[in-house]
Amino acid sequence: MEEDILKIFANSVTRYFTTSVGGQTELGTPYLGDENERCDLGFSAVIGITGSYRGNIFYTAGREKLHALLGSLGEKEPDDRLCAELVGEITNTISGNSREQLGNGFMISTPMILKGGAGRPGTRTRHPLALPAISGTADVPARLADSHFHRKSRRICMSTPTATLPDERDLAIFVELIERYFSRVGGSVPTFLAPSLETLLPAQLDYTGYMPVTGRLTGWVALSLPRRLLRNLLTHIGEKQQDEFTQLDLVAEMTGTITSNAREHFGERLHVHPPIATEADDFPPELIAPPLSFQLPFNWQGEPAYLLIAIHP
Repeated sequence: MEEDILKIFANSVTRYFTTSVGGQTELGTPYLGDENERCDLGFSAVIGITGSYRGNIFYTAGREKLHALLGSLGEKEPDDRLCAELVGEITNTISGNSREQLGNGFMISTPMILKGGAGRPGTRTRHPLALPAISGTADVPARLADSHFHRKSRRICMSTPTATLPDERDLAIFVELIERYFSRVGGSVPTFLAPSLETLLPAQLDYTGYMPVTGRLTGWVALSLPRRLLRNLLTHIGEKQQDEFTQLDLVAEMTGTITSNAREHFGERLHVHPPIATEADDFPPELIAPPLSFQLPFNWQGEPAYLLIAIHP
């Protein structure tokens, strides 16, 4: 990351906390973070960057630190809703201030609010450049990937692109539907692993079915499965023909069934379209690769699989 861009973000961080909270913000020495370092501390906001620059800016903070900030801003009864609003405001303000210096080629999206914490999905980036900072109220981390800020209690992260993180209730719907499908069609339920928020489009397995969605929510939902898993399913349902065409047809059918059933939960927010099936890492040209991709890995009969979600308001 170029030094002059780092200085712009560093000045934006200092400017925000000095203006809003009061007191000085001390910036430490920048360093390269580990590429698998988690970037969620409880409440996070993500802003996508397009134009002459590509990536994302993250700000993340724990509940305790956000309550301290809200208190310094005069809020007597901080709660989770106010914490979520604050991380969005901080990310938006710092990004907007930086845009004043970086020009119209630095195009920013509206903030996406993520609520997480220990045990929640992590955000993986490619060697984020971390800049520790401490405000008069509390520790204030910031981070950039290719351009990244990091801080021990709060962070702002800017990463190279990769979709939207569903909340726990929405995610539970997809988990339930996948379990139901495999139980009914395959005779046993899969085992789900730790999800993650990817900063690159996740690698697909042998066959992937994409379900485009529009409405209040836009993007796509996908299932990525290996050949052996698909063949096991086909064998279980008594299908003797197990060639490439049949496997593509099955992964499209599975994605369509699961996403269409999810519409009962999402209602008018989610309009589904015919599924698209691809091989390996092929990405449908009619779809848009999002700045972030949510990935939920699971195993069925010892075979890996992925649920991929890239939807946003």
